[in-house]
Amino acid sequence: MNIMNANHLNQKILMVLLVGCWLLPFSIWASDSMNVEPVQDTSLQALFLLGLENSPTITFAVAQQNAALNNQKIADSFLKPEVSFQSELSYAWMEKQSYARTASQLQASYPLYQPDREDRSSIASYQLSERRLQLEETKQALGLKISNLYFNYWIQKSEQEFLQKEFESISEIMMQVKQRFTIGYQDLNDISDIQARLDSNRADLIRIEQNLRITEIDLEAALGVEIDLSKFPPPSILPAHINLLSHQNDFAGLVEQHPALLRYEQMLFASRKQMEYEKNKDGVVVQAFGAIVNNQSDGYFYDDAQGAKVGLKLSVPLYLAGRTSAATAKARAESNQVSALKRQQELLLTASLQNAVESSQHNQKRLSALKDVLESNKQALTAAENGLSTGNRNILDLLDAQRNVHRAERDITIVINRLWNNWYLYQWSQGEIPVS
Repeated sequence: MNIMNANHLNQKILMVLLVGCWLLPFSIWASDSMNVEPVQDTSLQALFLLGLENSPTITFAVAQQNAALNNQKIADSFLKPEVSFQSELSYAWMEKQSYARTASQLQASYPLYQPDREDRSSIASYQLSERRLQLEETKQALGLKISNLYFNYWIQKSEQEFLQKEFESISEIMMQVKQRFTIGYQDLNDISDIQARLDSNRADLIRIEQNLRITEIDLEAALGVEIDLSKFPPPSILPAHINLLSHQNDFAGLVEQHPALLRYEQMLFASRKQMEYEKNKDGVVVQAFGAIVNNQSDGYFYDDAQGAKVGLKLSVPLYLAGRTSAATAKARAESNQVSALKRQQELLLTASLQNAVESSQHNQKRLSALKDVLESNKQALTAAENGLSTGNRNILDLLDAQRNVHRAERDITIVINRLWNNWYLYQWSQGEIPVS
């Protein structure tokens, strides 16, 4: 990506974030007043827009939809009259006679009874609907993938911040310990213990930096464009009025309108119509036709004629060696496969919805508990600081107390991001992630 494109991309992201932050209070107010739940993370909305514009999975789904649209136009064309024109101008040198010949014919035909063509048109229509729903399903899947990577990034970011705070605390205490050691107030074993913690912290920081970069690379692959997540603000706390338990007794009903299930319904309609097509394509066919003929060779060719003709064409297959029944059985088996896949998808969506609700419930409780833990650890830190000055606590006790405070802060941030993950999983299970 060149500098100009990168600047343009950053401007677009900034604009979306500013507008989103300005609209967020209004969306929350609308949620309370109209009993709906439109709250979204504004930074994530910017990523959704980038994904829709650049993701190759979306481009592929759009191309499939366009192909299905043209396939329907092809199938519909077989239901309309067909007109053809043939013309010949030739000269023949035969053994006994040479002659010139002209042969022209304008012919039109119309299917009076050919149900397989109607079946093909219906199948193409169902396939087009299926491709349109597949596009929506692809958008939902992309939205879930982006949200998972995005919040996973911030979970890892909170781990990095925890390690950085811990590094600063250990480094500061190490300086104090060395000073106390030089005047005989600190044991050499304490220095070794603190140094071991410092070395372990550095190794963990390297690991988490690698994980952050891997997550960012995976997100760029999903979006189809480079992105710098460090310029994004971290997610805020999920609004308290979002309640995932309001419909917990009707999980199956909540997933009914997911585009994946609706897509399988269209596939079922198409497969059932395919069975009818297999029965009808080798059946009786009746066509009306008409032609204007102008063939001349001075009587030297058998079809010399001028004028017009109209009539009916009847085609009746007499023996096909079981081809129709075998093709019908194959279509029936494929329909059963689609039905099984639809049921499997329904179970997976219902399970995802239940998981989102259960996880959200437990994470809400854990968030409340962690806030109490943070306050308790802050008090313990104060006690350790006071105890150090009176000699009741040592420097390692202080280090552990600082670590516990930082760990509680980290865990709170992790739970906040997991609650957002639960929220987007809940929406995806119903096919309602607002990716566009």
